[in-house]
Amino acid sequence: MNNIKVSVIIPCFNSSLTIEKSLNSVINQDFNDFEVILIDNHSTDNTVSIADEILSNSNISYKISVNNENKGQSFSRNKGINLAEGNYLIFVDSDDTIASNHISNLFNNINSTNQASFVKLIKVDEDFNYLSKSNEYNNLLSLKTEDNTISNNVFSIDSKELIKLELLMRIPFSFTQLIYNKEIITENNIRFNESVSY
Repeated sequence: MNNIKVSVIIPCFNSSLTIEKSLNSVINQDFNDFEVILIDNHSTDNTVSIADEILSNSNISYKISVNNENKGQSFSRNKGINLAEGNYLIFVDSDDTIASNHISNLFNNINSTNQASFVKLIKVDEDFNYLSKSNEYNNLLSLKTEDNTISNNVFSIDSKELIKLELLMRIPFSFTQLIYNKEIITENNIRFNESVSY
């Protein structure tokens, strides 16, 4: 795949019970121009062999990098940023599953005005029973106006407002919900703090 637009970075550690489901959700996207970068944090189970088998049997461009010791999730995400060839970055955890239109929804809503894109997160258990509350995004939806509405399900908001809501814990947040412009991250040397566990 020569035209990699998005790099999906997946840090993992002893994820043998969840990695297959997670990778299958990433592989089965309605978007084609992406790569998978899996950073294994020195797993002691068969996470890497499961991941390699799944990815090698797909048509997705991928890289697997194994840390020589457990250096933490932030280190692994930073390593993924350094290995990424895509213009945009998406982070997925090894126990996450994403909808088949996750990458396209994020990527297709980027333009000259919007340098980032955000989707809602729905938490479910292993049987897909909802754990999220239906009103968790009401604070975000209150920012939707006639002027900033792009389509029925898409609207534009100021990034400061989004960050404010997240920092005040008024909306759920996961790194999986956003797509990041790699150029902005690399030019400003933005990285995960490796001394912080969360």
